[in-house]
Amino acid sequence: MPRKNLDSRRAPFRVLTAALWVLVAVSDVRAQDCVEQGKEYLADERIADALALLDGCKQADQEDAGAYFYTGIALAAEGNLGEAVIELEKAVTLDPDSAEYVLGFADILSGVGQWAPAEEILSFFDQEGKIDQLETAQLWLLSDLYYRAEKFEPAMKILDRIADQDFEVAAVDFRRAQIHMDGSNLDQALVYFRKAAEGMPGMAPPLFGAGVVLRLQSKLEQAKQEILRAVELEPSNVEFLWQLAEVCLGLNQPQQAIDYLERIEQSDNSFLEAYRLLGNAYRRLGDPERAEEYLEKFQAMSTANQDAAALNEEIQSVIARAEEKLEEGQVDEALGLFEEALEKSPDAWLAHNYLAKIYLSSGYPRLAYPHLSEMIRLDPESVEGNYLLGQYWYQQSDFRQARLYAEKARAQYPGSGALRNLLGNIYLELGQREEAIQEYAAAVRLAPERSDFQRNYQVLLRNNR
Repeated sequence: MPRKNLDSRRAPFRVLTAALWVLVAVSDVRAQDCVEQGKEYLADERIADALALLDGCKQADQEDAGAYFYTGIALAAEGNLGEAVIELEKAVTLDPDSAEYVLGFADILSGVGQWAPAEEILSFFDQEGKIDQLETAQLWLLSDLYYRAEKFEPAMKILDRIADQDFEVAAVDFRRAQIHMDGSNLDQALVYFRKAAEGMPGMAPPLFGAGVVLRLQSKLEQAKQEILRAVELEPSNVEFLWQLAEVCLGLNQPQQAIDYLERIEQSDNSFLEAYRLLGNAYRRLGDPERAEEYLEKFQAMSTANQDAAALNEEIQSVIARAEEKLEEGQVDEALGLFEEALEKSPDAWLAHNYLAKIYLSSGYPRLAYPHLSEMIRLDPESVEGNYLLGQYWYQQSDFRQARLYAEKARAQYPGSGALRNLLGNIYLELGQREEAIQEYAAAVRLAPERSDFQRNYQVLLRNNR
């Protein structure tokens, strides 16, 4: 089972950082072509400008893998993960030998929970010479992917490569410590956490890691001193405070444990384990009423979390059955199942999405509208939600409203042929013929297999002469 990185502050899509690191490294040899300009926009965090420019790059050359790749990482930076997967898959299809593109695609897949295809793609780096294509920042990303997939041996080998070419050896030691800890090699983990702490003065994570190892080795007094040093550096870190309280209870210091746990309780983080420990601490102090109060709170929250998890699993099962019915052409049965999912959880965005699309495509826009409204309420920046609302208002002949939503969707994801064709239709109805021609042209370039998009473009060109 793939694991999460122990460092919770990790950015979700490191491929963006790695790609821009390479850009900075070659910045004094800047090419003036389209994709290079898009990369510069990304380096300046001008994501919307980058997306617009890279869309033009794709229109100019549909075989330019780089345009798709950097569109993908720009979309990932905005949180449009599904669209990012599509763009990066296209980049890898166009240039399957690019280590950078393969690495980025694997990272995005892992970020959306698709670990099986991510690990399959990572087998690319088993080929001789492929790892040699990567810069240091990209090697870090590859090592992290192996680590989170619990492939510790290749992760260590990549770390050895990094250590040979990077002066930041302390960071390598820290990751080596994490790998040894996950492999239950606690002695080696402690050695590397301490080496990392020496090389990373003022940084709390290696001190905390050493403290956790010492606690697992039942060396509680030493563990307490290490974790205290970490807490001094990050006094509001909930995980640090929780582990320190655990150690204090192990040392039979319940009042000290309570002091640290109350800091968690007073923070903005609701942390279930803190209530269990508070209950245990008050019990040791001989205060059964306070102990019972916290243990009841712990039980209530634990039960609520379990119920929520069970409900989510149940909803996902219902939606999966509904998707199967759709694939089999049993639309009425699918509708019933999606409605069932919403009865269980009115905020199930995916069920609203399916119902909206079914009703819009079936000619029942008024039935679609409540679901579209919920989609936007739940996720105002959703590309899919804004696109479908644009489609809804177009069907209602309110072309100004349609343009508002469709343009918002295009600003976030200009790479959809269907969206660009819709905008062409909207502009045509508003009398903006030149804008309509541009959108139809984009739709044709982005989805050349769609004969209806080609027909719209060609008819308007003929009529515009």
